[in-house]
Amino acid sequence: MRPAELAQDHVLDLPVFVHVLSQLEKREGYVPELVVHLRPTAPYREPAWVDEAVELLRNNPEADSVRSVSEPREHPYRVFRRAADGYLAPVMAHEHPTPALLRRQDQPTMFHYNCVVDVTRPRTIHGQQSMTGARMLPLILPRDHVFDVDTPLDLRITRAFMEGRL
Repeated sequence: MRPAELAQDHVLDLPVFVHVLSQLEKREGYVPELVVHLRPTAPYREPAWVDEAVELLRNNPEADSVRSVSEPREHPYRVFRRAADGYLAPVMAHEHPTPALLRRQDQPTMFHYNCVVDVTRPRTIHGQQSMTGARMLPLILPRDHVFDVDTPLDLRITRAFMEGRL
């Protein structure tokens, strides 16, 4: 069981995984080869995606983790911040002088971390004090099959997809 201080809404993943791995080793003498993290806010996932993520990390010993990603629905080149002067400033201006003016087909391929499946090595968690480490491999998933449930509408959309109505 998780201690109360690790069961709060504000607690990040790392201390929880450090605790679990420590308890497994202390109580059972067990250190897993890999750790798979399946977040409940991404309720739809194909079992093959999990298997693929595990095999991807297992077959790449120099990698620290695998993160599932998808192409974003809204490209970062079309994202702005409101600057201190009140005007819009392109977030990706450091990549291109006028990123929002590029045609869709001229924008570089980018990926959004979708939280569907993560696989990490215990050595990454302990040694780098990180859930990802510096060397992340992508598991690229189709964006139309990835759902992040943060609102009641997200839940309705996800249910409709899973029930075959979308």
